[in-house]
Amino acid sequence: MRKLIVLVLFLLLGVGAVPANAGSKRDEAEFVNRINTVRANQGLARLKINANLTDKARKWAGRMAAQDRIWHSNLRDGVSARWQKLGENVGMGPSVAALHEAFVKSPRHYANLVDPAFRYVGLGVVTVDGRSFVSEVFMQRRLPIKRMPPRRTWRAR
Repeated sequence: MRKLIVLVLFLLLGVGAVPANAGSKRDEAEFVNRINTVRANQGLARLKINANLTDKARKWAGRMAAQDRIWHSNLRDGVSARWQKLGENVGMGPSVAALHEAFVKSPRHYANLVDPAFRYVGLGVVTVDGRSFVSEVFMQRRLPIKRMPPRRTWRAR
């Protein structure tokens, strides 16, 4: 009963009950490198890693791993940056290479990988029993509004 209560608390707090494996940061970096290679081949800018998106993606990958299934998050949840557009790829598979290849072959996932509006990414990978759960979160930041100085009106004297 106590284990069930702890699991429920972890899930309610948005913390994955399944800890990331030791290689998860390495796997996350490999995903980012593979994404940026695909983008470079299309003449697109490299994505920058965003800490806020990474935190969201890691928590979501942990949650999916804890429930042993994949589904999309509510994209707005946990994103504190001023954003204009968000995207997400989620998957489960045997390796980074296999998952990335599946994303590239899927038109909807590929569209996120090569969307020129996206400039930031966050990755979360949790591996349990040889299966990796991944969340890739993409973002286009909202540009600040440039305020024009008040117009001066000149009066003839």
